[in-house]
Amino acid sequence: MDSLCSALRHVLKLDLDSDRTKQVAQATVLYLCGVTDAYEYQHYMKANVRFRDLDISAKDFRLMLVEKSYFTLNIKFYALNLCKATMNAENLQHFTQAFDIVRNDAVMLRRVFEDRRFRREMRASERLKEISLPDIDEDSVARTQADFNDMYQELMKHIRQKTFKKLRFLVKAENTEFSDFNGELLYKALKAYYMIVPTQKTTAHVLNYLRSTCTNHALNIIGMKTSDKRRRMVNAGSDGFGGSTFSYTCVSENQLASADGEESLSYEGTLNDQNQFDNSSMLSELNFERVVQQYGRTTMRRRAIQIVAGQDDSRFTRYLRVREFIRHEEDCTDFVTRTKHENVVVYLADHLGVPTARLEKFLKKVGTELIKHRSVA
Repeated sequence: MDSLCSALRHVLKLDLDSDRTKQVAQATVLYLCGVTDAYEYQHYMKANVRFRDLDISAKDFRLMLVEKSYFTLNIKFYALNLCKATMNAENLQHFTQAFDIVRNDAVMLRRVFEDRRFRREMRASERLKEISLPDIDEDSVARTQADFNDMYQELMKHIRQKTFKKLRFLVKAENTEFSDFNGELLYKALKAYYMIVPTQKTTAHVLNYLRSTCTNHALNIIGMKTSDKRRRMVNAGSDGFGGSTFSYTCVSENQLASADGEESLSYEGTLNDQNQFDNSSMLSELNFERVVQQYGRTTMRRRAIQIVAGQDDSRFTRYLRVREFIRHEEDCTDFVTRTKHENVVVYLADHLGVPTARLEKFLKKVGTELIKHRSVA
């Protein structure tokens, strides 16, 4: 994928002379120039390109564009100049040579910007309003690379610190070098920098943004290279009252020895699954009923506890259907499952005719009691 036309023709299998290809190219230009974000671009591409017939997804295609500086620098600055400057043969030839644009791409982008409505809407965007012609002149690509070189030492200081502090255990575990992770974080920062230029932000602001990018990517690397089964504290899910419950794993599966070349054994695998499930269910039900009996002295309190815990209530279901919060085939349990706890409390208080703050305080008290029983999730 050495050019925009090559990407559209060979990757997306589009006919370069069709109107749909022109529209896809326009959407790509808007993304590369920062007028639309990644979500908007991918949403548009999914709706206008038959990715189910291709070997890649909309996200994969977007990431392929970001991987090459030809798209994030050359094509971007070329498109910004075509949008800002006068459209004539002399300017087209000058910008094509200045930004080293492939001939087919120059022809395609000329078609893109001959659409006056598209050009006018792009000019009116907030992104283009903050960009002036001196920011995107023919020396802008070289100036962008020079600015990154000026930040290199300060950025590498942060990268080395993060790899030593966050990724040192991976270096030892995989018998690799710090330089490998240093290079990966630097590459991530370079791609992020190419996507945000041209910018009116100060050097300090840009440097902080790149530091954050490197830190986030370091955490993503840890997430990719570590296994969930090595965790000690495991989130067991919502407690039904706005909080979460956690279980403690004494021994992780990868610490259990393999016997005679057989598959790894696990503690859970040595138990009777049905008995384990039955015992857990029985304890959960007993603990829940104990709390309901303790705090649900009135019908209203008992209903509130059971609704927030995910049990069906015909009257609250009817209340939600009348207000079109749920579909006809759904009940209040579906609403409680997908809605934030704070919002559930608001509507439940309205249904029960009690103050929201009073109901919230009561449910927190009940939730605290339930959390004490580890078997209740």
